[in-house]
Amino acid sequence: MDEQAETNATSGPVLPMVTPLHLALGMSVLGFVAMLFTTCSVLSVDLTQLPSPRKAPPSAETSVVLSDRYKTGYYQGQLDDDCKLYKIRRVTIDTLRSGNPYTIEFSGNQRLKPGKKLETASLVLRALRRKLMVGEEGHGMRAPHLLLRIENRTDKFLAYRVQTRVSGKKTVKASIAHNALTLKPRQKVTRSEALFRRASGVTVQTVEVVELTRLGYHYVTRLDPVRLQFSKRTAGSHNFGGLRPCKLLPWRAIREGMKAGETRWYDVVDFYSRHNCSEYTFFREYRWSPKGVKTLPTKPPTTHVKTQ
Repeated sequence: MDEQAETNATSGPVLPMVTPLHLALGMSVLGFVAMLFTTCSVLSVDLTQLPSPRKAPPSAETSVVLSDRYKTGYYQGQLDDDCKLYKIRRVTIDTLRSGNPYTIEFSGNQRLKPGKKLETASLVLRALRRKLMVGEEGHGMRAPHLLLRIENRTDKFLAYRVQTRVSGKKTVKASIAHNALTLKPRQKVTRSEALFRRASGVTVQTVEVVELTRLGYHYVTRLDPVRLQFSKRTAGSHNFGGLRPCKLLPWRAIREGMKAGETRWYDVVDFYSRHNCSEYTFFREYRWSPKGVKTLPTKPPTTHVKTQ
């Protein structure tokens, strides 16, 4: 027994026997370690170096709407729906293609004191004096104001712009809600010009009108005249007549076009007298013409869609 113990002590530790099961487990561990190393390497890559994903192409529904909007069938259907909405007689494309006459009916400096009037071919302007409430109800006061009554003396629907000037310092005044952009036949509106002072009056500088169709009257009333560079002093209280105001309009492009002298207020009015602002957008290349337009709907230069 002593010899056997001595033999074991000199020969060192005895290694366990390696079986196929042990080999399989070892290979699995090595595979897991390799996979973990690869994953860490991938995650360490700078994601900013990867190419940007491609933009998804427009949906089939979007493409159809964009192309159909400029087809005569779609456009006439829109006109029919709007005529029903406004309870007016059906309007055809040929009717809306006709020219909308534009006229500068007065240009100068005509001073009007209360009771005095200025008549043009389409409008009668009369200065008035009336007390209006300035400030909040219960905390304000009634003060005399200088007003201007504007009357459509024709049997036509009109878009109009009457530019005036008042003397004295700018002070807080009351406003009167009124349609500051369009008039029905024989309609009268009254707007606030300024607080009244002794011997004060309003000076009329220009009177411009655009004749509209009945449908065009409803379309244009939805525009905000202040965005068309009308004076906020007189047009800030524009009454949309219960119609939904235009929302998605290129007001910045319109403002820049007007500032550059490329776009006139009646260019925008002429365009929207023929197009529902919820469906179509004004573009700076559009110009009013006494002859009207050749085709409807009017397409911007970059739009290439067959109108059939």
